[in-house]
Amino acid sequence: MRVLCIGLEDDCGSDPWLTLNDEYLVLSILVAPRGPAKLRILADDNQTPILVDATMFAADSQPLPQSWVATIREGGVVELGPRSWLEHGFWERYFDGDTDAIATFQHEIQVMTDMPHQSR
Repeated sequence: MRVLCIGLEDDCGSDPWLTLNDEYLVLSILVAPRGPAKLRILADDNQTPILVDATMFAADSQPLPQSWVATIREGGVVELGPRSWLEHGFWERYFDGDTDAIATFQHEIQVMTDMPHQSR
């Protein structure tokens, strides 16, 4: 799934991780009962997964990757993404440099980028 950046949080119109009007690969979706939905996307460096408000993006209806599942967490938080990434502690292990987590991340990115997509 790909989304178009239609706004930035910074009032001066710049962001170190995002570029207005660029397209981004959605890695997962997080929806909490209160507050805007969050998208995990690859930042402009095309390596770093970041969480951003979905209000800054737009996309037409697109199929979700086949590897995605849904999890409902405590407090009603819903997360959609690859099963391995939704395991408790995955992102902590990834950002701590765990080689298995990094390999899992890279594998899932490859699966998603190989999936045909429609642009906006």
